[in-house]
Amino acid sequence: MDAYYLDFETYGKGQSPDPSTDRIITIQFQRMELETGNALGKLTILKEWEGSEAEIVCSFLKHFLSNNPWDFIPVGFNLNFEYHFLRTKAAHLCGTKISERYLYYERPYIDLKSTVVMMNEGVFRGAKLSKFSGKEQNGNVIAGYYEEGDYASIEKYIVDEADAFLKFYSDLLLILSFTGKILLKPKNRQINHGMGEV
Repeated sequence: MDAYYLDFETYGKGQSPDPSTDRIITIQFQRMELETGNALGKLTILKEWEGSEAEIVCSFLKHFLSNNPWDFIPVGFNLNFEYHFLRTKAAHLCGTKISERYLYYERPYIDLKSTVVMMNEGVFRGAKLSKFSGKEQNGNVIAGYYEEGDYASIEKYIVDEADAFLKFYSDLLLILSFTGKILLKPKNRQINHGMGEV
């Protein structure tokens, strides 16, 4: 069972992301330990500017798709975005059809988006990784860097974001696992509210 931090960077000129017109410019993934959030290998960054979009997508599919879905468990933030792009691009560029059922029901994955919404008091607006982690920049800077050919800044952004995500995952894991231990009380333990345990 292997877990991987997973994230894509995309480029497009429309108001909202659209995999039919926008490009995937990087795919980054890093093996990690689910129980701690520690990195278990180096961050891999597949870069469109070093080849083509088709090359990085088809190359990634060799890592992502296998006979055993537990060989690559994606861990990320708002993985719906990555999955939407991946399904569209895999079919168009690599001739590989990936069903929604396969992604959402047959493969394990961990998406922290829902947790961050709860941390944001149940409010979707503003529920961003940058609000609760050490991530300093918003992904909106990527388009400008890409248009300027400033690939070094894109790579720095990606490395910083990956580090911030793993640290956030690790911190969150400690908090939630502690909370889980509190909530999993033995069945014979009774609480008399206002008087402690009985």
